Amino acid sequence: MVNKQSYIHSNLDIVGSQPRANNIRLNKKETNLSNADILGSRPDCQKFKTTRKPCNPLNPEYVLQKVDFIQAPIPRFIRDSIDNTDISGAQPKKKREMEMRDNYNVNDIIGAMPKPPLVRKVVHDQVY
Repeated sequence: MVNKQSYIHSNLDIVGSQPRANNIRLNKKETNLSNADILGSRPDCQKFKTTRKPCNPLNPEYVLQKVDFIQAPIPRFIRDSIDNTDISGAQPKKKREMEMRDNYNVNDIIGAMPKPPLVRKVVHDQVY
């Protein structure tokens, strides 16, 4: 083994005859790209796993959800932030209701009305 061609002019056995390495490698296992610490992240084809209990498929038993209703607490009254009655001018003005004007009435203008129709008096079936 010592007679190999790569050992002929080698000084590997002399301490300090070679430059020292800058990055000394630690004998640590690199786990930065590993997912071994996460359960279920690797395939496990050995056995079938389930969390369901065995039941009769012809008469299945279903576990329905249950709800407990909780009475909501009544919040205490601090202040009404929408009420602005104490600020002057914050309320809308009262609407003034006026009577509707009759624009087509011309009774007050002389001559603007048609003459009344002629009414004839009937006396004993005679027309005068």
